[in-house]
Amino acid sequence: MAKPKDDFFITLLNYSMERIREGKNFHIAEVTEHVKDKHTEVNIETIQMTCLGAFEVISIEGGGYPASLIGRIVAKTSHTLTLDSYFQLLEHTELIEARRSSSNAMRAALAAMAISAFLAIGSIIINLWDISL
Repeated sequence: MAKPKDDFFITLLNYSMERIREGKNFHIAEVTEHVKDKHTEVNIETIQMTCLGAFEVISIEGGGYPASLIGRIVAKTSHTLTLDSYFQLLEHTELIEARRSSSNAMRAALAAMAISAFLAIGSIIINLWDISL
């Protein structure tokens, strides 16, 4: 079964978290470019508006926070994840790990049942063989 492609929001959060772990600031423009490369079906405005909701401003090059100049905010402002976005990414990561571990547990349980069934059948065959002798 093919691995499903992450939602563009998860891609956006993962890229941002990678940049934070590297100790680098990021701008919405670079996040938008990264997400657009992986999710060509999503338009740039949607990605940028999602970024504005998912990120907090760290610093603005050139000073001020001109709410009417979104282009400047997108290109020149350093951002970080909001707490809500961070916890959404954390929950997604935990969900993926839980699915992986439940899949492994299911395989182990099926293997244990197969071994148990094999041994039960073997025990029955040995008992029938002993009775017939």
